[in-house]
Amino acid sequence: MKSPLHFFFSGLPAAALALLLLFMAALPPTAAAAAPAPAAPAAAAPAGLGRPGEPVALVIGYQPYFTSAWSALVMRGKRFYERYLPKGSTVEFEPALQGRKINAALQAGTQHVGYMGPVSALVGVTRSEGTPGELRLVAALGMGRDQCNVLLGRIDGPATLQALQGSQIAAPRDSCADRFARELLQQRNVSPAAYLGQNIELITSNLRAGRVDAVAVWEPVATRLVQEGVARRIASGHEFGMEDGAFLVMRAQLLERRPDVARAWLQAELDAQRYLADPANAEEIVRLALAQTAGFDAATLWNALYAATPATAGAPRMTLPFMFDDAARRLIAGTMAYLHEAGQVPSDTLPPRALEPELATAVLRERNLRAPVGQVMPQPARAPGEAPAAKVAITVREGGWGTANTRDIRDILVAVARELQERIPGRPLAPIVVSNSTRSPIALYERGPRGEYQVLLTARDDRWAGYVYEFAHEFCHVMANYERHPHFGTAGAHQWFEEALCEVSSLYTLQRFAAEWRNNPPSPRLQGYAQELQASADRFLGEKHRSLPPGQTLAAWYAANGQKLRSGAYDRDRNEVVATQLLPLFEENPELWEALGYLNLDAPGGSFEDYLRTWRDNAPPAYHDSISYVMALFFGPAAGQRDVRRSIEFTIPYGLSSGPDGVARLLTRLMERDLGTGFELANVPGASGNTGLTRLLASGDPANALAILSGTTVWVWAGGSVNLEPRQFEVLGVVSSFESFLFVPADSPLRTLQDVLDQARSHPGRLRVATTGADGRHELLLRALSARGGGRLINVPVSKHRERVAAVLDGRVELLIEEAGDVAEQLEQGKLRPLAVLAERRDPAFPEVPAAQELGIDLRGFSSFRAVVASAAMPPQRVQALRQALARALQSSDWRNYCRHLLSCAEPLDEEQTRAYLQRYYDAARAYRTRLAK
Repeated sequence: MKSPLHFFFSGLPAAALALLLLFMAALPPTAAAAAPAPAAPAAAAPAGLGRPGEPVALVIGYQPYFTSAWSALVMRGKRFYERYLPKGSTVEFEPALQGRKINAALQAGTQHVGYMGPVSALVGVTRSEGTPGELRLVAALGMGRDQCNVLLGRIDGPATLQALQGSQIAAPRDSCADRFARELLQQRNVSPAAYLGQNIELITSNLRAGRVDAVAVWEPVATRLVQEGVARRIASGHEFGMEDGAFLVMRAQLLERRPDVARAWLQAELDAQRYLADPANAEEIVRLALAQTAGFDAATLWNALYAATPATAGAPRMTLPFMFDDAARRLIAGTMAYLHEAGQVPSDTLPPRALEPELATAVLRERNLRAPVGQVMPQPARAPGEAPAAKVAITVREGGWGTANTRDIRDILVAVARELQERIPGRPLAPIVVSNSTRSPIALYERGPRGEYQVLLTARDDRWAGYVYEFAHEFCHVMANYERHPHFGTAGAHQWFEEALCEVSSLYTLQRFAAEWRNNPPSPRLQGYAQELQASADRFLGEKHRSLPPGQTLAAWYAANGQKLRSGAYDRDRNEVVATQLLPLFEENPELWEALGYLNLDAPGGSFEDYLRTWRDNAPPAYHDSISYVMALFFGPAAGQRDVRRSIEFTIPYGLSSGPDGVARLLTRLMERDLGTGFELANVPGASGNTGLTRLLASGDPANALAILSGTTVWVWAGGSVNLEPRQFEVLGVVSSFESFLFVPADSPLRTLQDVLDQARSHPGRLRVATTGADGRHELLLRALSARGGGRLINVPVSKHRERVAAVLDGRVELLIEEAGDVAEQLEQGKLRPLAVLAERRDPAFPEVPAAQELGIDLRGFSSFRAVVASAAMPPQRVQALRQALARALQSSDWRNYCRHLLSCAEPLDEEQTRAYLQRYYDAARAYRTRLAK
């Protein structure tokens, strides 16, 4: 074999597989005989559920990278379900990095059961109510206080929670970690300079690269970052009494049509939770986790689940209630409040049918058990490398090897694994089962029934160089986390690079063994084959197509061939050119083999340069220079310094939990679905929104930078105190419009707007009003009111929405100017009372509340808005694409329901009106300021 070939068979239906194999058999021997691996193994829709008692084919979605859901690891590895499901039933497990992927599969009917964190689970059961894909919560999984609720600080950065004041903090957007961070910062009155909502992969990369000061993440990611030496723990839910956990979700159709299967699964889940809680099974739990995850060593997985922290000494690491106990219900209530505030669910309470606790309760009763069914208690922490030895168990199946015996084959494969694995210390792996194939060498994406890797080789007889060459290639894929490819839709565009690296692995190992086997072969029977190994290596390296044309650099060659490489992972000739250029680099810089273990850990960006940057950012600092050199070979010396955007940055120029914060979180979620592009959210409050807008204009990538702009900010521009103006921005869409109200506490003696004007006149300077800032729209409203009444109202600027509301409720100020939708909760609870709408006419939602115009106060032009804007430097075609995506989001039922709840739905504008909107509003604001001054 001259080219190791790597693709995924097991996800294909049998008929499709047969056709594919027939096609491959017809290929010439020198052609790439394998199609590129698909971006994700497509799950066929589950077969019909059948009748009670009949076999069933179940598909289970689970999150192996979240410790609270690790009973699913046990279920997959120990197969407890076989004890209870009807005989002949089958179960397929589909791992996912995020719960939202499981949610989508459950609602689409391609999965039956899902193990998920609280945010994804509750969004799923709420939003699916009344649909064919309706979901139900049926059991609680691992409950704790520091499985998702973990705040880490950069190792050389802030060491305490209060030290995070004015810092850069990131959390996975719309997650349990995001909820924890937001509530924690609010409780402790900590205001970051920027709060970034990013995906978990980008967060870990940014922390390693020193771009953020602190991050909120879940286990086992938190422990990995601490053990890498890039972070330290600052806070967790233990110190603040905040629960976290996970839930088991089932399709309502399964519960209704196959109650026997639903009960059987819960019986097995009960066994899994009890197994997880038994300390005698700790080593096996870690082995199962190691087999079903990538990018984690055994010590990290052990410590994530078992090691106590100073804040948790003696406390259970996790409690397994199985049924919905008080802690699980508190988690549901807190998460629903968070989701409702974020606009993801219409109410802060679950729909009536979303929670189905009866089945879990009945299963416990049948087994004479009570909740909790177990607790995971702390055990001594392990240092990296202390856990099971970093060796891999290799089994060679009989059959197809010709005259070679499996003992010699295994000796060779073990030697290959030892040679490469020793280059990546502390990286234990799941067992590997090797079989012979008549088609092509391949490492399957699909693990075996016990979590083992499955590798096929085509070498036969005593051609030992072929075994070394093929297995070194496939083992390289394993070490490079190849199984993460199905999680990432863009991985295929860069897989050629991994193929080239694994060709390097084959050539490197052949040459190493050619030297070693002369004196130290893996077995005495193989001593005479060293010359064959060297001859194979020489033959490969002597092939003319592997060399660059004289005088051409790899960068110049890649510029001419990059598009061809991206179009397919298995272009043998081009991959071998790259491998030949990289081989000396790996021979001279052995740390690059260690860095291989950090490839493919996170979702790659759209470009190859970004893919390499992700590799570098994920690797510990000791490897950065070597990976930067690889980047320089392809893109020149400056490649490592470029700031390449992998997603759209969306700046929110206001604090957490403000009105614009909720608007941005919902709109970006809707646009992500449409564009297929991720968003990074950054809360950057200050200067009436101008701090965040300045950040937008300073972006090094204007094609991928957006922000929220409000009318309040434009009124500040109109005053001439800042150097910003409409021509610097491009409006993509006006998303909401609204009036401001004057509010008082419900028990205030002020009953009408006239009462306010009278008291301001009789006691000038005594009435204080909380507003968004100085010299802006609210300041001008107060001036207009004061001028009409002949008195004086004191402006008390409070930039944070929550603090403004708190100020009027606790008596620090007497009045509040705010949008009605932003205080809907306080209005519903009867804590605030509107005195007047500060506008030309009454608001239809509050017909009994008078307009200020009725008292002769001219407030025409004071209506406000929120818009999504870009820098004027954004390319026109990009503006058009994003404007259209935003327009589709604004027409969605999710957005319409949300804006109606906030009483802020904007009238649709055509493209010309949208372009002109900001300048017209600015001109009107300037005119009003001039008139007011007179």
